[in-house]
Amino acid sequence: MDRLEHEALAAEARAKELASKASKEFSKEEKNAKAKAKKAASRIEANSDNPVFIGNAVAVVAISAGLGFGAYRKYAAGELSWKVVGAWSGVVGLFAVGDYYLSQYVDVACCHSGGPCANDMIGTSSRTNTHRRSKGLIILGGHGF
Repeated sequence: MDRLEHEALAAEARAKELASKASKEFSKEEKNAKAKAKKAASRIEANSDNPVFIGNAVAVVAISAGLGFGAYRKYAAGELSWKVVGAWSGVVGLFAVGDYYLSQYVDVACCHSGGPCANDMIGTSSRTNTHRRSKGLIILGGHGF
């Protein structure tokens, strides 16, 4: 067996080992992705009666569609600049702050009026029977997301 055949066999063995390793990593990441998707679906199902969750979901979809359409119109007209993007990012930030406080108000009002409480939807501590505090945008970082 000459040197070239030996190097070819060694390279083939390394390639098979790397392919096997990549396959195992891909399988592991696929399982993690499926678990995350199942967890997200259960969160959505658990919060389906929560008025804050539903309101935020509708608001995010509407704002995303409006901003996307507006940005496309600006781009098509040649008027889209970083200043315009920055200004609208500020508007989205102000909306997020307003939504945070409105979510707190709606959550407290629902709990005190006997309606569905967002805190009940996300879980309680069975030992102390106290609510976990829900804060902020549901979709973007509060209520267990």
